Amino acid sequence: MQEIKNEQLGWLEITYLSNKLRICRGDKGTLFVLRKIHSPTLFKNFKEFIKIY
Repeated sequence: MQEIKNEQLGWLEITYLSNKLRICRGDKGTLFVLRKIHSPTLFKNFKEFIKIY
């Protein structure tokens, strides 16, 4: 993996809506809606994915 040398500063504001839902706003106009799910298959795939990187 190649190291990133340019550091960028910013912020992310997280608004808690419930145990399963968050809204995140970034300083560059980004907007994320995050929903928590329980999926053993997805978790297994994620663990395999991060092994690669």
